[in-house]
Amino acid sequence: MLLVHGGTADRTHWLPLVPPLAERFSVDAMDRRGRGLSTDEIGPYSIEREAEHVVGVVKAAGSGGNVIAHTDGAVCALGAAFVTSAWSSDAPELMHSQGVIATPCRVPRMVSSSRVFVEDDR
Repeated sequence: MLLVHGGTADRTHWLPLVPPLAERFSVDAMDRRGRGLSTDEIGPYSIEREAEHVVGVVKAAGSGGNVIAHTDGAVCALGAAFVTSAWSSDAPELMHSQGVIATPCRVPRMVSSSRVFVEDDR
């Protein structure tokens, strides 16, 4: 399971949840670009690049395709599912499931898969 922090946080945001999750899952928490121990992005910033970074960490960590993400990290994780075709038939193991918490924006243009349901109560 990969944990993706939001906003100006870093991977340590998830520390209180790691022990109980680790009882059932292999758990990794990433630092998004320019936060925590990660390096700054080279070139212009984009959600698509952050989405690619999420997929890269899923691949490197072997996180089993389960992602939990918060706020801006949730936008990056949703982008990982769609922008980078992580849920394509060529690599279904990359994104098995996602839990997104407090997404800060509407995402209907990104929702193009029957495997995802996004509810927006605004």
